[in-house]
Amino acid sequence: MAPTRTPSRVLAVFLRHPEDPPAPPVDPPAPDEDLGEKGKAALDAERRARREAEKTAKQAADELAKVRAEADELRQKAMSDDEKKLAEALAAKEVEIRQAITAEADTKIAAAERRVLKERLKTAATSKLTNVADADVFVNVDDLERDAEGNVSDAALAAAVEALLKERPYLGAKPGGGSADQGHRRDAAPDLKDPKQLQAELAKLGVRP
Repeated sequence: MAPTRTPSRVLAVFLRHPEDPPAPPVDPPAPDEDLGEKGKAALDAERRARREAEKTAKQAADELAKVRAEADELRQKAMSDDEKKLAEALAAKEVEIRQAITAEADTKIAAAERRVLKERLKTAATSKLTNVADADVFVNVDDLERDAEGNVSDAALAAAVEALLKERPYLGAKPGGGSADQGHRRDAAPDLKDPKQLQAELAKLGVRP
């Protein structure tokens, strides 16, 4: 049986042959080196094809994103135009409604003014006409003379009654007879310059104050 060498003797043997150190570890071969020339060529071709495909896909994605952005921009512009048209239509409708309301109010105010003028005309015809209602029949209050502010003075009403008597003297009150409405209390014509009286007259015509 061969004697067992001690570690010291192994070290001594190694020291006697320093020219033969242990071989350094060899790096594992690269994966491509195991494929051979044809395999490497095929792998390179596959890698190039993949890079080209990725490049093409990126370009296509960029183009698609650009097209989508342009489409969104056009869609937003179209929506903005529609909203603008809708706003313009609503504004025009609002103006139309306001004009209609104003026209209706003006018509009712004009009717109230005519009613007041007729009452004032009847008052001016009291004791001058047999029937004061004839003043309303034969005198058009719209033709009465007005001042710069559009008001009809008492003098203009009296002049209208005198002109009516001159044209139709048979309508005049008989001496001692008085007017048909004489003896009956007649309310004084309202003053349209007074806001309360104006509102009261408009309320009679259904106009909200």
